[in-house]
Amino acid sequence: MGKKGKKEGRTFDMTRYRRKHVALRFSYIGTAYQGLALQDHTTETVEGRLFEALRRVRLIAEDEKVPEGFSRCGRTDKGVSALGQVCAMRLRSAQNLQDEAAMEDTPEKELDYVGILNRVLPGDIRVSGWAFVEDNFSARFSCSGRVYKYFFFKGAKDIAAMRQAAAQLVGEHDFRNFAKLDVVHVSNFVRRIFDVTIAPAAEDLSSAVWVITVVGSAFLYHQVRCMVSVLFDVGDGLESPALVPTLLDIGKTPSRPSYTMAPPFGLVLWDCLFPSIRWNACADSFDKLVKHFEASYQQAFLAPMILGHVHHHLRDTERVNFLDPKPGGRGGGAKSVEGTFGDLCSKGLVAGREAGGNRVAVLKRPVEKSYDEKLSDLRGSKKARLDANLAKGAREDGDDGDPDAKRIEYAPRVELTDEMLRRYME
Repeated sequence: MGKKGKKEGRTFDMTRYRRKHVALRFSYIGTAYQGLALQDHTTETVEGRLFEALRRVRLIAEDEKVPEGFSRCGRTDKGVSALGQVCAMRLRSAQNLQDEAAMEDTPEKELDYVGILNRVLPGDIRVSGWAFVEDNFSARFSCSGRVYKYFFFKGAKDIAAMRQAAAQLVGEHDFRNFAKLDVVHVSNFVRRIFDVTIAPAAEDLSSAVWVITVVGSAFLYHQVRCMVSVLFDVGDGLESPALVPTLLDIGKTPSRPSYTMAPPFGLVLWDCLFPSIRWNACADSFDKLVKHFEASYQQAFLAPMILGHVHHHLRDTERVNFLDPKPGGRGGGAKSVEGTFGDLCSKGLVAGREAGGNRVAVLKRPVEKSYDEKLSDLRGSKKARLDANLAKGAREDGDDGDPDAKRIEYAPRVELTDEMLRRYME
């Protein structure tokens, strides 16, 4: 039998090795995935690919659908990206169970989790660091805060008005009118926002791309995208900055008016804050990670340049013989290709929000059902899940529900100081 046959005949015995509670810090470009969380009906999720990689390199058992002790920090939607996402689970260690002298947690003697995983993960998912954590550590409940960034084209937006509106989001408020209500798991909609800034994405103040940075303790479902949508309406002159305090006043506005949240592709979960954790990475693996992102950046930078030249070429109408539109047809003529890229940005088309038309002010629109109305409408399996959560005592101060949270004493959060916040906002 050849070497290949012998290799295929060998089985890996996971039981020979210790398993340790490890936190992973990782990034991903979310455009190709149906969100972060594992789903039954598709494999195209970030966690689906991550778990597949973990099984492939035998860091978890082949029959583990979800890693033992798994927790995630912030669940992101379809199309949303992340730079500093964190999850934790029990992974295979380099330590053999027979080696009694190797009980201590020594990062230098441990497996190169960064290098091992990045060799088998898709190119748009990358692990950047790992750390040993306590057995009661939860990537969600032990997190001190989250940082989100939303990138957008400035166009003609009134940044001063947006900043005035954003300042009123800071503090502890009931954000139910800036979120999609999950009444099965959540009844407390009070969250704390530490800071909101709006600045050019690059050092050049004339940059066309700007970024909204939001730092908070935790967030409701779709909260950041809803806040950004309202800020965009203010920046486009469609709403007053006074809309923000009105939506935050549940006495005046008990139900959320109908409005469309901002698109997912501009949103990035920038960082999950664990001030007491020092992330580990093998120097060689980290160098490969940096080179990978440099190559990805160069490739991504070329794509809009090519599209820009295509757009410019299409606008060269001298070589186009425009035919009259057919009876009953739409458009036609050079008008269909008029407008510069900057015009599109200023109209909000690039952000997926076409301004103008017969627009109705947010506060004059139909409202969604209130929290109490949605509760009374629950039937079937959703009502059963709500009753089960209430019986267990669901904890409701994170991104989503966790029915077992009150029965577990998680590793405590580290309170963020002003100095820490300044560093994270940089």
